[in-house]
Amino acid sequence: MYFFMLSFAPFVYLCETRLKGIVHKVSFIFLYFIPTIATYMYFAPNAYSIEGVLKLTLALCLIDIIYANGYMQNDIFTIKKEVNPTLRLSEQMLEKMQAQFGRIILGRCVFAVILFALLYAIDRQFAVFVGLGVIAIQILYLIYNSQRNMVNLFLVPFMSFLRFFAVSLPYIDEWGTILGLFALYPLSKFLEFCVKPRFKISLIARKIITNLDKFRVVYYALYSLVFGLLWWHGKSSWIFLALGLYFLAFRIACFAILQRKSFSEHIERKRFENNPTKDKTS
Repeated sequence: MYFFMLSFAPFVYLCETRLKGIVHKVSFIFLYFIPTIATYMYFAPNAYSIEGVLKLTLALCLIDIIYANGYMQNDIFTIKKEVNPTLRLSEQMLEKMQAQFGRIILGRCVFAVILFALLYAIDRQFAVFVGLGVIAIQILYLIYNSQRNMVNLFLVPFMSFLRFFAVSLPYIDEWGTILGLFALYPLSKFLEFCVKPRFKISLIARKIITNLDKFRVVYYALYSLVFGLLWWHGKSSWIFLALGLYFLAFRIACFAILQRKSFSEHIERKRFENNPTKDKTS
């Protein structure tokens, strides 16, 4: 049963390989689900109806199924190309998933088609937009897993953007709105990835971003200031200011909590468990 759930259930593979501790699971809710759902609820008409909630639920499951395909490919096959790979699966589970990878992906694709068909039956236009988004995610992840160079760095923000906001894109028709959403999280993620040792610009980035937690606070303070001024002058919607302040409050809370030595050490241990080869600055 565990193997079946790990292979096919939405969000299970993510939780078991990337969010091993309760702190990281709760953090993911605040970082992903709340802003993604809030953005959808703001932009989508009838978002609070049963149909709107059902569309959102199906779309989020579909996006995760496709996004986790990339995780699986990385954890099962891409690691073979790495000198110091991150092992996220036990040796026994890794061998089992390697042996049945074709069947797993086939089953996941069938599940994804079923989810898309249900979406299409409810709202064709929405389904097409989300469908194009998940196709783009799959293509970008295939490229990402085939490379281990600067290409990966520039793919990260676009994959993050589609993961967070593919459910809202069907209702957005202004580039300014897209840029505002891109700056909300994907741009921050890109800047954080610049610090990773495997990228050539990491030495330069580390001189600028000396502490990730402080950087995140400063980033969202600036984001809130910029979009607060734009909203004040009628150039932007209040949603960007609200989301900026939300992320700012979350990052301040995280920074304050991490100042407690015992809790900070606990988080570092969990970060290491999630990614044993990870540099502490990443």
